[in-house]
Amino acid sequence: MLKRITLFLSMVVFVGVLAACGSENTTSGSGSESNSAPKEEPKAAEQKDVEKSAEKVEKEDESSEVKKDKDGNVILETVGQVHEDETGIVELLAIKDINETIDMKPMTMTIEDIKIFNFKVEDEDMASYLSQWDGTSDGDFNYMQINYSLENTSEDNLTINFPIYTLVLNTGEQIEVMNNDIILDQNNGGDFFGKVKKESVIGVIMESDPSEVKTVKIITDSIFDKEYNTIVEPKEVTYEF
Repeated sequence: MLKRITLFLSMVVFVGVLAACGSENTTSGSGSESNSAPKEEPKAAEQKDVEKSAEKVEKEDESSEVKKDKDGNVILETVGQVHEDETGIVELLAIKDINETIDMKPMTMTIEDIKIFNFKVEDEDMASYLSQWDGTSDGDFNYMQINYSLENTSEDNLTINFPIYTLVLNTGEQIEVMNNDIILDQNNGGDFFGKVKKESVIGVIMESDPSEVKTVKIITDSIFDKEYNTIVEPKEVTYEF
């Protein structure tokens, strides 16, 4: 499974040193001879080390730390952030913070955010794993990641196979999640036995140019009862990027 990742950039401070020197010409007597005054050797400036406050040092240490989730996966939160590990290089190309709910009573889906990544694969095992999906053969591809949670608010046993079933982009690209999800998170759908809440993530390969993606339409799956009767029809919500 792909790691979710995130990374903070550290600051580098450059210090410059400026030196200045001057000269003076003088003329004496009635003659035309000019004599230059001897230059004085530069004196050492009175200086002392600048001590950083404990608070400033602590903030700098915090900014250099990589943010991770509870499972130790790196989280990228700023466009342009890059994370590299043994599997390859991942760069965050776009992000949309959402934190909105979709009413699917008796279930509630919360879309946390949508991110677009570029992944350059550098590991043979990872390349072999990804080869089962179209669009990954050259080891350099883009994918859309959606973090969400789904909660059953009733006591009934319910089933929803692929909570986020289809994605439709403004570019005209339609992505069937069940065929293009490369993350395959175990909490992505399935059975909900009574009041259960699952947090999950999907990551689907996309062909569209990330810079041209302006809207993402999410179409949910149907919800079934224990007899596998449809009790909730699919919903659709569109988010602007």
